[in-house]
Amino acid sequence: MARTADRTVTLVLDPDDDVDTLVRLRRLHARPLGQVVCEPAPGGGSAALAYGLLAALGKTLDFEPPRDPLWRLVGLHLRAERVRHLVVLRAHTLTYLALRRIADHAHGVDARLWLVVHQERPPAAVAQLLESVPHETAPLAALLALTPDLDDGDTELPAGAGLEFPYLSAIHDLFEPLPRRGVRTTLTRGLSRPDRAAVYRTWDQAHDWMARWLGDRAEWIDQEAADAILALARGGETASEIYVRVRAALDAFEQAGVATNVRAVDRIFEHSYGETRPCELNAAVAHAAALADQTPDPQLAALIATAALTRCPYYLRHANLRGLASDGAVLVGPYGGVLAIPPELRRFLATWQHERARQAAGRDIPLFTGNSHGRISQPAIRRRLARLDAPTTLWEDLPDTTIGEGPSADGRSMLLHLCAWHLWHEREHDAAHA
Repeated sequence: MARTADRTVTLVLDPDDDVDTLVRLRRLHARPLGQVVCEPAPGGGSAALAYGLLAALGKTLDFEPPRDPLWRLVGLHLRAERVRHLVVLRAHTLTYLALRRIADHAHGVDARLWLVVHQERPPAAVAQLLESVPHETAPLAALLALTPDLDDGDTELPAGAGLEFPYLSAIHDLFEPLPRRGVRTTLTRGLSRPDRAAVYRTWDQAHDWMARWLGDRAEWIDQEAADAILALARGGETASEIYVRVRAALDAFEQAGVATNVRAVDRIFEHSYGETRPCELNAAVAHAAALADQTPDPQLAALIATAALTRCPYYLRHANLRGLASDGAVLVGPYGGVLAIPPELRRFLATWQHERARQAAGRDIPLFTGNSHGRISQPAIRRRLARLDAPTTLWEDLPDTTIGEGPSADGRSMLLHLCAWHLWHEREHDAAHA
């Protein structure tokens, strides 16, 4: 078989196979960093390796699909996780077919495949694979050198001010943007001195953090800046604190000479007349991410991620593929609004976008497919979500919820507007068409 120059398999021999080394090898597993360690069941063949890989990728299979779709799921999730180093322990127990499968899939996603053989020399199946693909042999120390450094550095966001943060009635009467100058004074009008000091303290902390972020970067793209503002805002625990953080961040951009679209933030309150505490978006996103991460079905994972944000089966039914960015960062809904997707949920939407785009072949098709005119029905959405280990309130508002009440009044509407389109591009688009 002809060799492909860009395909590399690295063989690591570990004849001692001691417990301490095994513990160190398992520490290499760091999915957020693109490192996955798989421990397949000995002698289980190709299908067992596929199940082991999906388990290493965090997926739980409650069904037994045919072999080809099983490996298709492996390739799909290896790409979705952006795996760069794939470590297979006890590779000497695998068949040639299993080894060939994993080598081909690692090559397909540009991942480096490390085969750890706990013997003095590779067995016949491993030797056969190495004869057909470019490979190298590395010492155990070279593999262990990939152990991730978990030091996060000094990039901590300002801590939340807590549920006792002052209620800012001014932001709930916004039909015109608050002034760019003196906005802190306007927000704190009528507050006691301690409450006013609390607002000023939160403003200063957020402004300083954003200014440092800008000062550390000679160049940045709009999506990076929008993500930084979103991360800063998500540190707030109430809608009032979130608003202060956002306006302080935008003020830092203005002082740096970067114009922003303040109106995109202020207009959210035109139809919001209350504030529910605390803001529960972070908890909802974490719960949805955990649920989506466990499912190997890319459509269900994307449905979970989107449902936790939109909380509307009608929205999910009518959303179209063309409204979803390829990186999963934004979704243009059926009403035309642009929804910012938190980073924890983007990979599930990006994976599904990639899969659907392959099926669409350039056609505009529903984001979520089903038997109701090609779209998933609202009852079907509710049924699929009801099978998951999550409360119904994670996906939908209570029946008696009205505008300005319920979860939308806890600050999440504002957070989900913090995308590059709303903060910069919308204003530029409006100016160009004025």
